[in-house]
Amino acid sequence: MERQYYVTDSSTIAAGDTRSIMIITPAQRRRVRVDIVVTVSAICDVQLYEGADRVAGTAITPIAADRVWRPVPLMTASHTPTGGTTDGVLIDAAIARVAETVTIQPTLQLKANRKYIVKLTANALTEVVHVTVIAWDEEFSLLTTTTTSSTTSSTTTA
Repeated sequence: MERQYYVTDSSTIAAGDTRSIMIITPAQRRRVRVDIVVTVSAICDVQLYEGADRVAGTAITPIAADRVWRPVPLMTASHTPTGGTTDGVLIDAAIARVAETVTIQPTLQLKANRKYIVKLTANALTEVVHVTVIAWDEEFSLLTTTTTSSTTSSTTTA
């Protein structure tokens, strides 16, 4: 079964500055299909990196798209990641023009147990107001497996 989730991040990016959003996919072998949609007020570079070594920043609360039954999603998102030395390998990029919406690799399949960075870079001359929506599907099983263990003890009397 699949559940759909999304997170929204919006802010004003100063001229020439960046805003980074980190996505961490679960280690479990679950398929995660993602849509990344960015709407901007002025010219902005939008880049997607895979394999970052950064540490998660401020968590962005995921919302269940159906707003009915909500198992906690395994994928996490945060803005302003810190530390590390690399954003990873650039896997997609786009230039968003004034008042334009761009989609980064629609229905992209993300690999398990990876860190991804969505980086927005404002034009050097103009601040940018952005709204970024990251939506994803997670597969999960309705069946849960409960494992119980028993300990056998024996007493010897002399």
